[in-house]
Amino acid sequence: MREGAVFTHNTDLQRLYDDIVKTAEIAELPQINEDAIHNVLDVYQDFFTGSAISMRTSTKPKDRRGVNVRYFEHEVLHDPFRVAVDAGLIKKNGHPVMELLPELQARFPMSGYGGYGVDFGVEYGFEKIWSFFDGAQPIEEVYKIPCLPDGLKAYTDYFARYDLKDIRLFGVDYRNKSTNIYFFATDLAKPLTVDTVSSMIEDIGFKVPSQELLEHCTKGVPIYYTFTWDSPDVQRLCFCTHALEDQVPTHLDPLVERYVEEVPILSQHRLFIYNITMVRDSDFIKIEHDYTGTVGRQMQRAAQT
Repeated sequence: MREGAVFTHNTDLQRLYDDIVKTAEIAELPQINEDAIHNVLDVYQDFFTGSAISMRTSTKPKDRRGVNVRYFEHEVLHDPFRVAVDAGLIKKNGHPVMELLPELQARFPMSGYGGYGVDFGVEYGFEKIWSFFDGAQPIEEVYKIPCLPDGLKAYTDYFARYDLKDIRLFGVDYRNKSTNIYFFATDLAKPLTVDTVSSMIEDIGFKVPSQELLEHCTKGVPIYYTFTWDSPDVQRLCFCTHALEDQVPTHLDPLVERYVEEVPILSQHRLFIYNITMVRDSDFIKIEHDYTGTVGRQMQRAAQT
């Protein structure tokens, strides 16, 4: 634990569980896995009690839609990867995804305003760990990590073309064996424009969405790409925007409207994160609520460090 560091919250885990179930009902999930949820909550009990929490679903079709719950902790030192391995949530199996986070920990500082997040799906349990660096790190240094997906390294020219030169966090997905790399728009030399966003999408072979969605993308701060070890291509591109309740574009999808109106939130301020997300032939929206009211503040602070 950092000197003087304490947890920010004191969330009741039973209430958290009940609100997870309610969120899954709003997202119209056919079922949840109670044992899987409780398993992750028990393993990371101190953090789901004391840290910032958010929940997320998407406008994917119901048969491919999920609900994820995650904590973010920048103050209390811990190693969620070691915790997950020791608790049997993930098993070392020789896949390079298992090497990535230890490599990041060895090469980049995470003990100042760095930190971690842990994510689980309500249908299957533990899924992902985020690692936040102490400030932006040059992508050239990241390229030196031997266990990175080859596809990520193949986009060197693309990232340089769009001034994407500094990475602030990594997401390591152990369930899907993929990784997300996060750039922040605040690090770019120029603000995002519709034309720039359109080119960023088109240049990776994705379908360019509507003008309205492109305009929402220009408001994004985290910009992140998903890669796997099984493909040379970007799998997903996402522009992440924080918004107050009345700023979320609820007209874009009935689920977004219902989610914003009905999800249970501990904070008296209803804060949301909506992500315009592009995949190979389509787009969808991830809609997330800042359950404790502190996730957005942590992300903002990380962008300014």
